[in-house]
Amino acid sequence: MATAPPRPAARARPASGAPRRGGLLIVLLVLGVSLLVIAPLVLSSMRQEVLSIRESPAVTVSIVAGDSGYTPAEIVVPAGANVRIDFTNGDPAAPHDLQTFGQRRDVRVLAWPGESRSTVFKASDRPGRYTFLSTIRGQAEAGFAGTIVVR
Repeated sequence: MATAPPRPAARARPASGAPRRGGLLIVLLVLGVSLLVIAPLVLSSMRQEVLSIRESPAVTVSIVAGDSGYTPAEIVVPAGANVRIDFTNGDPAAPHDLQTFGQRRDVRVLAWPGESRSTVFKASDRPGRYTFLSTIRGQAEAGFAGTIVVR
């Protein structure tokens, strides 16, 4: 009787759900680098913005949201200026908001009927015409939109 040739020993396979050490080390390395590089850059940028608000004189603009739009619908500001918006909701029936677009630091302010709120944005460094409008559904189409003229 002939005997069968010996079979090679089977290799142990890692379980399909077993973590891969190489991939985990790469993820940890990327996370560590991002914390050491990106976080300080973001914090430095935020600090510079706060200091610029304190140091530069602010332009103050009053905007009233009535029942059919903003008054005034156009504001003129210097390039790079810190602009304070005193926003008043003069509409007794609905909340209104105002969102800037294209500025160096955009803002959004919301006021309930009869309420006043203030916010500060940093105007664009480039002269031009930029939009501000209501982000509440249907209000921009109903006339709650305006222009920021940066000179």
